[in-house]
Amino acid sequence: FTAEVSRSLRVCEGAITVFDGMQGVETQSETVWMQANQYKIPRLGFINKMDRPGAVLETTVDSIRKRLRSEPLLLNVPSDDSYQLKSLIDLPSLTVQTFDESGKEVTIEAAADCGDAIAERALFYRAQLIEQLANYHDELADEFLAGKEAGEIDEALIHQAVFEAVNLHGAVGLYCGSALKNKGIQPLIEGAIRYIPSPENVRPLATDADGTTVTLEAAKKKPLRALAFKVVSDRDKGMITFFRVYQGMLKNRQKLMITN
Repeated sequence: FTAEVSRSLRVCEGAITVFDGMQGVETQSETVWMQANQYKIPRLGFINKMDRPGAVLETTVDSIRKRLRSEPLLLNVPSDDSYQLKSLIDLPSLTVQTFDESGKEVTIEAAADCGDAIAERALFYRAQLIEQLANYHDELADEFLAGKEAGEIDEALIHQAVFEAVNLHGAVGLYCGSALKNKGIQPLIEGAIRYIPSPENVRPLATDADGTTVTLEAAKKKPLRALAFKVVSDRDKGMITFFRVYQGMLKNRQKLMITN
């Protein structure tokens, strides 16, 4: 399993790590995390099973900080400390997402309209997030040091700071929820789109057959450049090669040259 993960991580732009809200960081999670560090992969985390008795948000966050040596950035939190997980507070936007029993229907409201307790909880965790992000983003740090209130800092600036923290400084953006009940999954997907870099924004280097180093671009009209990262033997189909296309387009019956 470890070798399989290492080969796959090599061709990823980003990753989402799922943590157990009751167990925190487990041994295998720690192993895979260290492998991802080798390839400097931007990561988000999903704290799962937050609807189970025994799930403690702060304990899981603390285990990520201590065992993985990464700065955890909470991007949403449950609206209270019960295990019902009826709603989640999105900290950048200061909105509350309330779920029905199936998890399919979601109602979104401003945190300020959901009662004093939720509004205060939202501002408390948002202030913590902003203080953390001030270490990674100069413009946000200026507003934080100027004494600007947590609720007054622009949402777009927070998104920008999270992107830089996750992609340039090794921080991990964290979302909460319950995968079984489909709670918190949509914010996680939106976070992946927002914070994990697109292949169009990543320019890896490659070596041509003549030894020339080239910068690759995610464009169909460019010459094909791909990396074979896994080979398996199938009883019916024979040898199967898995590869990641970084540039160009592969056509049927096209011949490829191996450069190393």
